[in-house]
Amino acid sequence: MMKPLWSLHFLTVMDLLTLGAASIALAGFLVGIVVGLTGMGGGALMTPALLFLGVGNPTTVITADLTAAAVYKTGGALVHRREGSPNMEMAKWLMIGSIPTALAGPHLVKWIAGDPAALEHQLKIYLGFALLFAAATYAARLYINLRRVRAGTYAEDDNPRVRRLATLLVGAFGGLLVGVTSVGSGSVIMISLLMLYPGLSAVRLVGT
Repeated sequence: MMKPLWSLHFLTVMDLLTLGAASIALAGFLVGIVVGLTGMGGGALMTPALLFLGVGNPTTVITADLTAAAVYKTGGALVHRREGSPNMEMAKWLMIGSIPTALAGPHLVKWIAGDPAALEHQLKIYLGFALLFAAATYAARLYINLRRVRAGTYAEDDNPRVRRLATLLVGAFGGLLVGVTSVGSGSVIMISLLMLYPGLSAVRLVGT
């Protein structure tokens, strides 16, 4: 005997609520904690996690991650701003560089790809490149910090002279990565800032 259509629809919704939604909520909860503590890992963790969970194609997943990040990173930024941790001059030059390229990134990829099938394929390639690049910058940061500690040259400086052009270029490249893949705001930009301003404390870096 066939089940009525409404029953099948109800079962499908319940399956989504118990499996898909719970998995996504758990992934979002864990990634949100990491981002709140370190400022890093939003796109680099959430985007591949959603892809592995099979919740959508790259376009859908990247869009969902960017939308969620706009909310939870804004919340984190407001808390850090209230505590006075961001370097606002540095943040200003990052925004000047990153906002235009983040807005232009999706249009650039769509123009290069031409058709939807090619777009999905290219986004997978770009996402893989962004994740590998983020991993490489993590390794570079650890190596550089280890050398500084061994050499005894590390000195904390929370208000360094802002290198405007370099900071703007870091923002522009990071914004482009974020606009195309949703990866880069916490990983690539933060590690680049550490290399430019090695004396920044962790809380100042995360807030900025």
